Amino acid sequence: MTPASVKVYAKRLMAAALLLLLMLPAAQAKFEWFPSDSLEGYYEGPAPHPELSWEALTSNTYQPALERYLEDRLGFRVWFIKWRGQVPYSLFHETKDPNIFVGRNGVLFDSRPLYAYIGKDPVEEAALQRHIRHLRVVQDTLARRGKLFLFVTAASKASFAPEDMPTYFRKYPRQASNYERYTAAMRKAGINLFDLSHIVRQWKDTASYPLFPPYGTHWSNYTATLAGDTLVRYLEGRLGQDLRDYRLLPGEISDQARDQDEDLLKPLNLPIPPPPRTMKYPQVEYLPLKPGQRRPTALLIGDSFVFTILYNHLQHVFDDKASRFWFYNVINQSIVWPGELPEGNNMKVLDRRAQYLARDIVLVMFTEYNMDQHLDYGFSDDAYKLFVPYSHTDSLKVSALAKQIAQRPVPKDYWWAKGVETGMSMDQLVRQAAEAKYDSLR
Repeated sequence: MTPASVKVYAKRLMAAALLLLLMLPAAQAKFEWFPSDSLEGYYEGPAPHPELSWEALTSNTYQPALERYLEDRLGFRVWFIKWRGQVPYSLFHETKDPNIFVGRNGVLFDSRPLYAYIGKDPVEEAALQRHIRHLRVVQDTLARRGKLFLFVTAASKASFAPEDMPTYFRKYPRQASNYERYTAAMRKAGINLFDLSHIVRQWKDTASYPLFPPYGTHWSNYTATLAGDTLVRYLEGRLGQDLRDYRLLPGEISDQARDQDEDLLKPLNLPIPPPPRTMKYPQVEYLPLKPGQRRPTALLIGDSFVFTILYNHLQHVFDDKASRFWFYNVINQSIVWPGELPEGNNMKVLDRRAQYLARDIVLVMFTEYNMDQHLDYGFSDDAYKLFVPYSHTDSLKVSALAKQIAQRPVPKDYWWAKGVETGMSMDQLVRQAAEAKYDSLR
């Protein structure tokens, strides 16, 4: 065989190999020679096959939908995605998810606690003071009616373990976080504050098991059990009532993660995950009510950290028929507990003033990084307006402010962009801005 023919055969062999590589994904999709895993985390599942119609073709919705359908079923797609994430994770201790960082000792962090801890995006002082002022008025209004208002903070992984943060965040010149500023202002104003974030940090050196899982953003099941126990005991003393008795059982010790303990690892979809860590999973057994004990009614308003203590403690302590959990309050407009809601779950039609006054306890609970310009996601502003409505004079002053705001020069398409973001008209946005300005002054 001459050198020229060897060169020709080599080229043909390379072309055949390339063609085979191009055909393999399609063949795998068709015949499924190798079993394929599924993706976890934010993945919504394979796209359905689009329905072919003249309207879909002319509106150009069929073609992108068909492309998505075929892409989701491409052979070896899941393998490629997983190994695409594994390589930077193993070699550079980085992730393909821009919101998940790898810290010291392989500890994973959500970006939000990190940025909140170093003091990024500080809340304007005027907005902070408005929230505090409104909370105090709401607290006093509820107290006059025999109701308890309580603001509870949940620990952040970044403030709990700053030594494990990625290098960039450890070296960043830190300033006071919004959590630190808010809690200081609450103490000064006499707001009923139960700082579970501070309490959990005090347990760090004495805890027998991890208080935060290395691969999750929420505190561990072990911490949630202790935090719920601490909160219930505080409420019992604060209310002066004998609440339902319970026992803390040993539970299990396991290196198989449960619940939310890997809620940062799962979205990475690593084919070779990091080694598991041993975690504690205690159990809580609530006992039947004794004579003289009662289950108070509560309105819970908060973020996902509420779930961590709701199902092992609060749903047993509070009346599970008359209590409610508003997930992210009026901004999210979702009532997630209990399952049966005679009034329905449409918060837009609820008489929220009556809802606030119908419960023995209004408990607002947010973790540190959610204590931003929203603080309580609309609760303090909403309750304040319901308890201290505008007078005729107030309304006239707000209208005058709205007129001034509407006439101010703003960047091109400012109100249009705000409208797209919020779904509100320009008049609604201007009115909202005027009310916020007026509320910060009155």
